[in-house]
Amino acid sequence: MMRALLLAVLVSSCGGDAGFDWQIRFADAERGRFAVAVDTSIIPGGCGSSSAAVYEEVVTRDGALVRPPILEPGVYGFRGRARDLNCAAFAEGCTEIILEEDSPATVVTELSDVTPTALCDASRCSDGDCR
Repeated sequence: MMRALLLAVLVSSCGGDAGFDWQIRFADAERGRFAVAVDTSIIPGGCGSSSAAVYEEVVTRDGALVRPPILEPGVYGFRGRARDLNCAAFAEGCTEIILEEDSPATVVTELSDVTPTALCDASRCSDGDCR
């Protein structure tokens, strides 16, 4: 049985060396055990923005992440969407923050249950990955 995913990544803010942690948690920790991957993204303009992501990464059970780019001051949405073994998104969330010189030490994005939505046709799904 997989433990509930708790993801953390060091995100650099405008200072280059300054950074903060980004954690992704499940509102219902028990539901986290169904996640085979979490699609993460950082969106300039905030959670409601339609801007292209400045960072996107799929975090799998091993939790491996690529370090995001340095972020300039501004408003950002830190999004997460969990998917299960059947390639269905079942939990998502977004945390909006304003990055300034005194950015928070930790940004937490909580994923809450949503109506499961297939991300691809079942014939293209293999172990939670659309191929």
